[in-house]
Formats: sequence, C-alpha cells, structure tokens
Amino acid sequence: MNHSDSAAAVAELAAPDPAAAEMPASAGSAPASAGPTEAQDDRAPLEAARLEIQLRNGASWFYWIAGLSVVNTAIGLFDGQWGFVVGLGITQLIEALAQAVIVRMPSLGFAANASAIVLNLMIAGFFVLLGWLAAERARWAFPLGMALYALDGGLFVLVGDWWSVGFHVFVLLCLHTGYRALKAMDAAPRPDGAA
Repeated sequence: MNHSDSAAAVAELAAPDPAAAEMPASAGSAPASAGPTEAQDDRAPLEAARLEIQLRNGASWFYWIAGLSVVNTAIGLFDGQWGFVVGLGITQLIEALAQAVIVRMPSLGFAANASAIVLNLMIAGFFVLLGWLAAERARWAFPLGMALYALDGGLFVLVGDWWSVGFHVFVLLCLHTGYRALKAMDAAPRPDGAA
C-alpha cells in the first residue's frame, strides 16, 4: 500500500455513508448502533492506514540521513563552516581524515578527497537501502539502522556536539515509531485469505 492508497483509505472511511443519510428514522425508535465487532471491523482499515503512514514516515528518515550526509560532505569539501545536524558523524570524520592527509601530504589531495567522497557515498547509499528495506517491511532494517545511527551519535558525544546528539535522539525516536508500526502491522490479524 503506497502513500496515496493510505490517504484514499482514510478519506473513504471519513466520508459519510449516503445510504445511511437517506434512511428515515422511525418514530420513537432509537438509532441503530453498530455492535462492538462491527465497530472494530470498521476501524481496522483506518488503523492499517495509520500504521502504514507511520511506517513510511519512519523509514523516510533513513533517506533524510543519507541525503543530508551527502550535502554535508559537499559542504565540507568546499571548506564550508556549517552542516546539517541530522547528517552522519562518520562521514564528517572521513572528511576530516581526508583533510588531515592533504595537510600532511598535499600531493595526495585528489586521492584523499576522491576516497572520502566514495566512502561517504557508499555509507549514504547503505542508509538509502535501509530506508527502502524498512518501507518494504524488512523487520531487521529498522533495528540495524537505529543501532548504526545510535553509534554514529556516539561520535558527536565524544566531540561534545550536543545539538547533533539531541537531533540524533529525535531521529532515533522517529525511526522507533516506524519500527513500532511495523511490529503492530505484523501482529494485526490478517483478513481471510491473506497470506
């Protein structure tokens, strides 16, 4: 179910039932109410759509991590003095190591920068892969990505970059929300005939 399917399911459930509006109420009778199982059945598609949206939102954070890490790499290569706090600390460490090599051995400048770019793109690509796998409901993608991102946050703790640490915690909470949604989707009863 993609995002537009989820939104359509939510809109369909929220729309009033035209057949119910046309039914006349008989005098002196109380309106009929749905039984508990019927009400639960009516909420199941809405809950499934809500969980799907939470899953996709959680998985999308892997794309943000990857994309902003690449932007941080470009900023670092052009001697920029700022970066995005959601980016990876490991990519910034790789850039710093490349710059240290260039300072000590200027003749290796191109090779050091090229190596840093390739390594950082590979790391960013891995986070893109984690995002795709998480969105496709690979149960292990969220925990692995969260563990790696938490370790990456540890690099910011070591250098005392508390803004980045705080944002890493925020992103970890967002990723965990996606993982919780995935677990709830897996635990939900399947409709008859679904595999």
